[in-house]
Amino acid sequence: MSRAHYDVIIVGSGVVGSVAALALAKNTSLKIALLESQSISLSWQPTQYDHRVSAISLASKRLFQQMGVWADMETKRIAPYTHMHVWDASGAGKIDFDCHEVHEEALGYIIEDSVMRVSLLEQIFQTSSIDFISPVKLISLHKKSEKIELETQDGKIFSTTLLIGADGANSWVREQSHISFKNSDYHQAAIVATVQTTLSHQHTAWQRFLATGPLAFLPLSDEKTCSIVWSTSHDEAAALLKLNDKDFCEQLTTAFDKKLGEVIQVSQRYHFPLRMRHAKNYVQERIALIGDAAHTIHPLAGQGVNLGLLDAASLVDVMMTALHKRRDFSSLATLRQYERSRKSDNVMMLASVDLLKQLFAQQNALVKNARTAGLSLIDRCSFVKNRLTQYALGNR
Repeated sequence: MSRAHYDVIIVGSGVVGSVAALALAKNTSLKIALLESQSISLSWQPTQYDHRVSAISLASKRLFQQMGVWADMETKRIAPYTHMHVWDASGAGKIDFDCHEVHEEALGYIIEDSVMRVSLLEQIFQTSSIDFISPVKLISLHKKSEKIELETQDGKIFSTTLLIGADGANSWVREQSHISFKNSDYHQAAIVATVQTTLSHQHTAWQRFLATGPLAFLPLSDEKTCSIVWSTSHDEAAALLKLNDKDFCEQLTTAFDKKLGEVIQVSQRYHFPLRMRHAKNYVQERIALIGDAAHTIHPLAGQGVNLGLLDAASLVDVMMTALHKRRDFSSLATLRQYERSRKSDNVMMLASVDLLKQLFAQQNALVKNARTAGLSLIDRCSFVKNRLTQYALGNR
């Protein structure tokens, strides 16, 4: 039986786990293992768009720059958006955000998951202090007095001083650590696809709140191509998925009020159920959860990956401070500093998104009138709007 010991093991090589690994490698002398259950291919498709995209905030961009991967992402494909337009389908309420109002060159960037992952992994493979191990099937977790041991299906034993779970919404690390979590069904599914329209997206992120849920058009590098996220009831999602491409495009054009003209082409459609999850604890002795392993959120605010990246940055910062002070970076006392720094922010974002979802789902006339008045008031109040924009940019 082979054994290997690391200072830090990160389970999950998605964007958040990979950033955590690189941040630790660049700022400490720790020996790191990054474990991935799936076989990984270092390829992205320049001729077609990935259906999985994220709206990356300016704070996340700065983190990518510090990791030395931003320039590589730019050479592949990113799509900055300079404006955001949000409106209520059942009323006159709307709000517009402009990057120039906050003296920035963009409000954010729409980036494909494959572009981020390939750029991060290329950097990881050049980093001597990180061992990337894939595919690996973990079957058990054992807590020892001074380490955590992980056993694999093929009989290997990995031990570590600190285990970081970055393994997504259905986290194996969270389950094996018996960390409970709040689990709330949004009673919606999200349909994602890439579409072409007859009009330019104008480097604008568009979101229309329908009675059944929000519909977002996110601008891609081609001026008439967008990634859509259509959150709706499970029944409507099932019906939309059964439509042929022509009928789906017609339904989408109508639902989006022809804001970008006609939708004339759609890629393969994907869908996934929407649930809110929030771990009761982010940490235990020698264990920390980051990203979707700790929390999942409705996509209407586009903050899922950004919250995870803030988790990674905060955890690394806490560990660096402990190492500088010659303290145990994996102790519960140290890790609780990370939990305190991130949990309040995440709770506020989760609650805000849930409130927005419920508010726009209400079709009562009084609520709709109040919604219209509220959106219009915020749109006219530059101070409030700028504060909201700065919060979304990650400047908090």
